[in-house]
Amino acid sequence: MDRTQDVIREGRDRIQALRDPEAGTTDLPDFLRRHSQEMAAEQGMLCDFDLPFSVRPLQPIVYEELRQIGREAITNACLHSQGKRIDVKLEYCDFGVLLTVQDDGVGIAEEKLKVDRHWGISGMRERTTMIGGSLVVATRPTGGSEIKVLIRAEVAYPKLANQETRL
Repeated sequence: MDRTQDVIREGRDRIQALRDPEAGTTDLPDFLRRHSQEMAAEQGMLCDFDLPFSVRPLQPIVYEELRQIGREAITNACLHSQGKRIDVKLEYCDFGVLLTVQDDGVGIAEEKLKVDRHWGISGMRERTTMIGGSLVVATRPTGGSEIKVLIRAEVAYPKLANQETRL
């Protein structure tokens, strides 16, 4: 039932975003925090969410795609890592917005990183490319996996994106 309520809430949020594109682009940390905590709890994992800098509004398309990428990365880490911990960090920096999802599990086999049959990784790559970002998916030297998504400031933030189009 909780997932049903989440889907209803998400539908309402998307309709609101159609009416006002700037509305709701600052709740990404809340969504990612809630999703990571819920998924970790369901799998018996510990969860840490870090938001070291102030939240900034995002371009609506960047917000939506980063939200979906984050959801997929968190879900995959919780369901497939066999780990005990997940760490999610969202950084709004001058150079852009950076999302990092790490776990302490078994990592991702090299052959899975190279094959496009894994819809989760492929979908994250496609979404990242669509918004002009960069995605790194790797097995950590200390164990587990790490997914990093970086969207440059001139693409991510509304004022900077508007200034770029005027130049």
